[in-house]
Amino acid sequence: MIHTSRARVPSNLAPGTAVPKERTSREDDPIRRVNALADAAARAFGSNEFRTAWMTARRALEAMPALSRRSELGPTRIRLLRLISMSLMNLGAYAEALVVQRQVIALGRGRLGRLDRAGVLNELGMLHKYLGNFRQAQRCYRQALALRDRSVAARWLRATLYHNLGGLDHARGRLIRAEAFTRKGLALVQRLVGRDHPRTGQDLGALAAILHGQDRFAEAERLYRRTLAIFERTLGPDHYEVGFVLGNLAVACHERGKLAEATGLYRRCLHIMDRTVGASSPQTALFRAHLGGLCAEQGDLRSARALLARAWRVLDAALGADHPHTVACKERLVELGARRPGSSA
Repeated sequence: MIHTSRARVPSNLAPGTAVPKERTSREDDPIRRVNALADAAARAFGSNEFRTAWMTARRALEAMPALSRRSELGPTRIRLLRLISMSLMNLGAYAEALVVQRQVIALGRGRLGRLDRAGVLNELGMLHKYLGNFRQAQRCYRQALALRDRSVAARWLRATLYHNLGGLDHARGRLIRAEAFTRKGLALVQRLVGRDHPRTGQDLGALAAILHGQDRFAEAERLYRRTLAIFERTLGPDHYEVGFVLGNLAVACHERGKLAEATGLYRRCLHIMDRTVGASSPQTALFRAHLGGLCAEQGDLRSARALLARAWRVLDAALGADHPHTVACKERLVELGARRPGSSA
């Protein structure tokens, strides 16, 4: 089952945290330009326009060298690098994002408070998880939990860390632990924002994926549908989160033998994912591979091979040849290559 935790804008990346502006001299203009670009990048990220966020944050960084001696710009540089790293992560460029995140850590030494350090560690943990570095991911999440304080922002981060620890244990096949972490995060989020908030939907979707992994199919499908209703009502029908839960719901229907419904859900999922995170995202590729598998089961080997080949190229480039997702996709493609059109799956 595919389910990953979505990156969220940390508190210090949000608009409204710009560097204080000095009152005098013509140097105010370039500083304001950098701050305006940083705010625009954060807004784009919050709207899931990850490519726009990445490009805008890069433009802001390119405008900074002439101002690099201004000590108050250090926090803005860190903020921009974090936006670039998380945008790259959501675009599936995990290795590139990891390089940038390490720059954040180096630049942030001695400059970040406890909560910001915890946020950076959470982001680093997500990248390690996506790259299959599970031990490093767990270490980052645990260190981040130890840095929390009692503020509302810290409660949000703690809920996110429980969500991500649940996702990590899910990826490692530790489903009982995964369920426990995810339920802790869900309970905390519901206390913060209620039952019908998009953030609640994210945790419901994660819990559904874990229940699915435990073969609790009816419960999982019910939670996916509840999550989908929350996202469509609060975020709109074409949002990235809608596309992602459609893909997971498609997998659930696929495994329960609802093949016609699963086909429609996969196609709607891919329509949204291609337009939001892009066809080169590993997440998009994984759902494309699932649709390829469904086509194979229905005897449409030509479509199956085309879908799986496209998915494999993306996974190989983004995750590497030895990643389990890449290996599984290639094995399925090789298997189909040995079969004749019209034969059953």
